[in-house]
Amino acid sequence: SKQQQHQQQIAAPTTVLQRRERLRIYESGEDVTPRNLVHPVYGPVYDRRTAFDQTNLGSSRATSLVSAPCQKTSSQPMATCSTSSFSSVYTLDEVLQSLGTSDRLGSSSKPVPLLYPGIPEVDDDAPSQYRLPRSDSREFQSLSDLVTLTLRETDTFFLFEMPQLTEDATTEAGQAVVEENEQYSRIRAGAGRKTVASETQTPQLYTKTRGTLVERLERKNRATFVNNWVMHDAYRREAELALVEREAPDEENNFKFPRVDQPDEGNNVAHEPADQLEAIGSRPAYEDAARVMLRILASKDFELAQKRFSGLIRQDPCDENLELVYGLELLWRHSTPETRARPVSAFRWNPANRSLLAVGYGAVADPKKRKKTDEGALASQYGLVMVWCGKNPTEPDRSFRFESPVSDLDWSTSSPNLLAVGFYDGHVRVIDVGTKQLTVVRESKRQTSPSYEPHWQVQWWPVSGELASYRNSCERLYTSNQDGRVCFFPDEGEFDPREILHLQRIEGKIPGIHRANYCLSRDVPISRSPAALALCRHPKQRGIYLVGSEEGCVFRCSTDQPRSHLEAFLAHDGPIYTLEYSPFCPKLLLSCGADWTTRVWAEGLEEPLLTYGTRMLCVADATWSPRSSTILASAVANEICIWDIRRKTHRPASVTKVAPEGVRLTRLEFTRSGEQIVAADEYGEVYVYGLVGMPLPAFDQERALVDGLHQALVTKPELLGRLRKIGSPFDRDDV
Repeated sequence: SKQQQHQQQIAAPTTVLQRRERLRIYESGEDVTPRNLVHPVYGPVYDRRTAFDQTNLGSSRATSLVSAPCQKTSSQPMATCSTSSFSSVYTLDEVLQSLGTSDRLGSSSKPVPLLYPGIPEVDDDAPSQYRLPRSDSREFQSLSDLVTLTLRETDTFFLFEMPQLTEDATTEAGQAVVEENEQYSRIRAGAGRKTVASETQTPQLYTKTRGTLVERLERKNRATFVNNWVMHDAYRREAELALVEREAPDEENNFKFPRVDQPDEGNNVAHEPADQLEAIGSRPAYEDAARVMLRILASKDFELAQKRFSGLIRQDPCDENLELVYGLELLWRHSTPETRARPVSAFRWNPANRSLLAVGYGAVADPKKRKKTDEGALASQYGLVMVWCGKNPTEPDRSFRFESPVSDLDWSTSSPNLLAVGFYDGHVRVIDVGTKQLTVVRESKRQTSPSYEPHWQVQWWPVSGELASYRNSCERLYTSNQDGRVCFFPDEGEFDPREILHLQRIEGKIPGIHRANYCLSRDVPISRSPAALALCRHPKQRGIYLVGSEEGCVFRCSTDQPRSHLEAFLAHDGPIYTLEYSPFCPKLLLSCGADWTTRVWAEGLEEPLLTYGTRMLCVADATWSPRSSTILASAVANEICIWDIRRKTHRPASVTKVAPEGVRLTRLEFTRSGEQIVAADEYGEVYVYGLVGMPLPAFDQERALVDGLHQALVTKPELLGRLRKIGSPFDRDDV
């Protein structure tokens, strides 16, 4: 009947999980039924459904798999329902076939809801997720604390394998491969073996990438000292290397040992290591590398001094403890054993590179320092020209030796690599310092030279006036000699001097300072021409220059009117050593001489404005400061005196002993920045000092200089009145 069929449908298993739990599979008499994934302690759960559950449970084939289904009624509780064992044995194929004959999804029959005691029937047949049947006490088993795991190794099988075709050359296997390759090469190179080289027979080269895992490097920002010197040298070196590679790509490495020639049959002598080292040391690349290395090592000792010299470290103008002491602090010295006891005759700063200093040395002056041998005596008489660099104060960059002592030198402004050198024997040479070997560009000849006396001044001047017709460049070389001649050297043709002025001794009284009477009325001078010791070109007026003689007279001359002077005045009672115009006021002239004084002159006045003196010794040199218009320096004996016109004139602002006692300074000059001063003595030492505690430069340098002069001439109203009559910039009434 329909009621019995309905009860059978209710008692039949409703889910795939329930049917799987009651199913037993036997294969060849052995139970191969999969174990239940749910532990028995939780009991069977019949009200769970999966996505594979069928909506129509009326299949007769599925019902026949169960021999005695559990019948549930409203009067019997759920706990009394139990299942019976299987009465038949099925194989795996029969079970799969029986399951395949069940009703498919999407059947039109309505699913039968599950009924539970005390739960009303609802449309949704899914049970509550919070209600599970109680576990059967008979199936409850206690869990053991000890769990035993047995691990077994399975057989290894390879899915993909790529054999290694390369070996590491440092291993034994790699060495064996190398030997096999060499042996194969020898076999192929044997006589009579025919080989064919074609594209298909090209040996295949296998490469293998090797890598390693390293820790990430820690990076930090660190400051370093970089200036224009370092960057210029780096870019220049890179450009030179690129040029060399383009011109000679197959050139040998200059830093490796030269190739050793195989000894011939008649000559069995090979090159020794000492000869190889000497060959390396003679190469220019090795010398450049050694010079750079020496500069790096020197920077360890002179780093602070080099920073001050280059202007990276300066005094703080807002420092509360700043005192105007006008002091000097030694930065370094330029000296070598070869220059010991040789007086420094001249030095000049390079106009293009302010760290290069050319120094000229004379013969050994101290007889005790001269060697007694003939060779030593000759070696003591030669002259030296050295080019020093601030990057390495201990070693010169260039060193040139000449057979005659050096009297003066000067750099060319248009070609900063050319250096004009004057000698005691009357020669003048123009050398190129760009090369390490002595390269003489032009040289005067003694046969055609009108003078054999020393050239006390050698200077490059811009070409102007009538002499411009001879020019082939913008500069020309002028010299002043011991015999009173002022000459110039033409740019074209023979390098022979041409005389433009020949000084004559002054007869009678001339304007200027008062000259002492030495009672020389009966003496007859040997030479009628005094020596031209100082030469100075006017900074503003074209063709005007001054000549200072050994008599103390200053001659005003012009290149447009050769062989005669325009005017003359007596500046010192003795030889004049320096003539220099002020860099801020071209109407002021500074001079120093052997009469123990340093004087400041104004154009148009025959009386000195200021006179400075400290000791009863000659003033070897004097110079204006290019940084402050009212500051000047003078070299007296072994001392450097700093004067400030705005402060006082009767005594210097500071006196610094530079050389040892008994050693006389010969030259003195400020650097181009005005923050350092350079001095040289008669024993070959060149001192570079930094100025400490100097006043700040004035905003209007010319006005500050004029105000200082007016203040210093308050006690000389007549001289001050004549100074104002000269005109600008001295005719100011607001002082």
